[in-house]
Amino acid sequence: MKLTKLLRFFLYFRRAHSIYFVYVIQFVNFVTITYTLLLVELLHFPNIFTYFILYVILFVLIYVPLCIFIGWVDYRKGLVPIETSLTWQANPVTRDLLKALYYIANNEHEKAIEILRKYVEKHDARLNNFNSHV
Repeated sequence: MKLTKLLRFFLYFRRAHSIYFVYVIQFVNFVTITYTLLLVELLHFPNIFTYFILYVILFVLIYVPLCIFIGWVDYRKGLVPIETSLTWQANPVTRDLLKALYYIANNEHEKAIEILRKYVEKHDARLNNFNSHV
């Protein structure tokens, strides 16, 4: 019981760290390194950016919107449509799931159920096979 609780706490920690905090920590690290190494040490610009907070504000005002724009372009016209198309062609399970989601979005639930029925039948067969061995 205690091991289960400990593992659950570890799972919560790992999820929060890897999904939420790692981005914040990585971003702060990136800003600090660029300021220290690029501007102060390499380019000797401490006169322009005398305060780290000024650099952070300017960096965020330029970098964050630029990343959002590039991410939007990539999502709409870049690699994301190509990746989705290749995944569609390469993986029949993904193809079926995407078709089912399309039908669900268009209120054609019977077509979605028909596509997904084979996966439910496979799951039920595996579950019955597992139960017979236990």
